[in-house]
Amino acid sequence: MQYSIRPSTLDDAKDIVGVQIRGWKHTYKGIIDQSYLDNISPQKRLEGRIQYSQKSTFWGFVAVHDEKIIGMCDVGYSRHSQFGKGEVFAMYVDQEHQRKGVGKLLWEAAAHKLQEENLIPYIVIALEKNLAARNFYEKLDGRICGNIKTEIDGKLYDEVVHRFSTIVS
Repeated sequence: MQYSIRPSTLDDAKDIVGVQIRGWKHTYKGIIDQSYLDNISPQKRLEGRIQYSQKSTFWGFVAVHDEKIIGMCDVGYSRHSQFGKGEVFAMYVDQEHQRKGVGKLLWEAAAHKLQEENLIPYIVIALEKNLAARNFYEKLDGRICGNIKTEIDGKLYDEVVHRFSTIVS
């Protein structure tokens, strides 16, 4: 299959939100309360996406296959500067395109942008129970550097912080 990676645009917002919501419903089933997953509001996500993507400290990338967005990755300045300068905020690939190298392509685009912006070291945060994501980050040389908690719909979840110091060649 042929995939291309490009910077995201505001026109991509609706498709990106679709990828994110599908990603949440698949990836976090059994990890996050199902009632929350069943009630994710596409409209609220779209509004948040549009607002967030207009910040100057944010960069997004999309993976495209057959002119359709099938993956996304967002990066920017770290929300947790004690762990790193930059952060990969989100990365999702539609289920039928996973394990085909799309995640690695998105990761490389993200890492290059963080390097370009001098945001090394950078971090990514994953839910502790999201073993597939954690394994992916560890294969990319992410080193666990901390644990934090995040609140989703009034419930606390444990997260693991991975730090990356490697500059992509």
